Amino acid sequence: MSGRILRALLFALAGFGIAAPASGSQIERHWLDGVWNCRIDGRPAQMKWVIVDDPQVTCSGEWCTSAGLVRRKGSFSDNGSRWVPLLNLRNGGEGRGSFFNHADGNRWYLLKPDASGRARGHTTWNGNQYSLVCWR
Repeated sequence: MSGRILRALLFALAGFGIAAPASGSQIERHWLDGVWNCRIDGRPAQMKWVIVDDPQVTCSGEWCTSAGLVRRKGSFSDNGSRWVPLLNLRNGGEGRGSFFNHADGNRWYLLKPDASGRARGHTTWNGNQYSLVCWR
């Protein structure tokens, strides 16, 4: 059997979960997960962080493996505009908040919600910081 046919057969069988070994991956819940209402410099906005499937197939020679991985995906809509990606979510200093990047590369920061349920922080644009407040 040719390598190309074998790879195609293994890939097809992987879709049924009966081919090459697959490893599942779990992701810890993060306090930002879910849908948030926000105010960015006073304007209404929305933010969401969701867990999505991130299947990966790798081949080496005539053998392919698939892995059923997951990842966190963030997005933001400013005042009803199109949703843009939020990237590179990471914990802030001492675990009190989280940093992430807007699709344009600017770094944003939010503290974990306070007693009122509001997460407060800032966005960055052209080197200036602007207030960001989010709640559920």
